[in-house]
Amino acid sequence: MSTRAYKIIKIHQENTSTFNLWHDEKLMEFLLKEEMIEPILSGILSISVETLEKVIKKAKKLEIDDETLKMLRKHVETAHNEKEFYIEYLVY
Repeated sequence: MSTRAYKIIKIHQENTSTFNLWHDEKLMEFLLKEEMIEPILSGILSISVETLEKVIKKAKKLEIDDETLKMLRKHVETAHNEKEFYIEYLVY
C-alpha cells in the first residue's frame, strides 16, 4: 500500500480564525484525545463533524467563547448540508 501526496493548487480560507489551538488549551486537549492529532500543528487539520458536535455540546466545559461557538455551529450545519464528514482547517 502506498500513500501519495498531491500538490495543492488553491486553498480558500475564511478571513477570521475559528479558534486558536495554542490559547484554547482545553479545546486542544480535547482534540488531541478525540482526533489523535499531533500537538505541534501546522498545515491542514481535518476534524470530524462528530467531534465538532461533541465540542459544541461541551462548550462551557471547554471554555469556548461565544463567537467561536457560533462559527463552529455554522461549520457543522454547512457540513451536514453538503454531506461532509470532516471539516478542514488551515493551521499556521
